[in-house]
Amino acid sequence: GLAQLAPTLAGSNWMKKSNETLIKIVLHGIAGPITVNKKLYKTLPVMPGHGPLLDDKKVAGVITFIRNYWGNKGKVVIANEVKDVRKETAGRTGTWTEQELLK
Repeated sequence: GLAQLAPTLAGSNWMKKSNETLIKIVLHGIAGPITVNKKLYKTLPVMPGHGPLLDDKKVAGVITFIRNYWGNKGKVVIANEVKDVRKETAGRTGTWTEQELLK
């Protein structure tokens, strides 16, 4: 992470979010502002979605990796979960916001 710009993944409370939430972020991206570990990041640039670039197995692997690295401990994501979320959100054309993901 970068102070006041982008939050770190190390120890991030977002790593404890549901598999579905993290899959949505990797597939479609997220735009700020975003609160991480009770700190508001107002200038977060858009994290682009990587859905067109990564297959379901790779998306699952990326999320599982970041959830279990840098001191994080989290659930494993499997390719079938990614496939289901990809299908459910296939019509999405823009990035997510924190408000949308926390509904």
